[in-house]
Amino acid sequence: EVEGFERLVINFRGLDCVTFVENVFALSRFVRAAGAQSLLEDRKSAEDVYESILSEHRYRDGQIDGYVSRLHYFSDWVEDNHRRGLVRNISAELNGILDSEPVDFMSTHTDAYAQLIDTSNISLIKETEERLSAAGRRYVPMDRIDEVAQQIHDGDIIAATSTLAGLDVAHTGIALWIDETLHLLHAPLVGEAVQISETSLAERIEKIEGQDGIIIARPQDEPRREATSARER
Repeated sequence: EVEGFERLVINFRGLDCVTFVENVFALSRFVRAAGAQSLLEDRKSAEDVYESILSEHRYRDGQIDGYVSRLHYFSDWVEDNHRRGLVRNISAELNGILDSEPVDFMSTHTDAYAQLIDTSNISLIKETEERLSAAGRRYVPMDRIDEVAQQIHDGDIIAATSTLAGLDVAHTGIALWIDETLHLLHAPLVGEAVQISETSLAERIEKIEGQDGIIIARPQDEPRREATSARER
């Protein structure tokens, strides 16, 4: 997060687990975009297109409209991107179970978020939390990950669900198959090297306290609308 008004921030040297997923997803869409090769000959145009793609993932309805327009809760990120056809949440297809625990971590830990010094932001965050809590979230419990692993593809977005009260997702990464074993490609620490999990995804979730399952979102090859720079919004 940055001080002041909400704006798109791109920092490839300081990725956390979420911004790593967002940027890998954005880069994959960028290189598949029509005319990507020619765009690289025009840095300004390339940057504008990339910013537009990243904004589509990061903000509700792809529009920057203040601090609360950012999809802070990752289950919200998945559902908003699913609704717009950018990913498909396949957790229910894999017989995921319902997590109906309330989501309220941000509004109950306002001191951890500089922008929540503004009480109007707190009110809007609470509205988001109430909606997420009412809807619940489908996830695959950790003891069933091996059972469904063969249905998870390289490049699927993985969200490790949290057991911490009020928090929906504890960590994110990208599914990666190596020698017939499903691993997690992820950024475990801000600014540190991206890693591939040493153990299988299922074993990793089981060993880490505070995580109890996964939400799986599959990137979709959707035709994109005409892009405009995030700076022009």
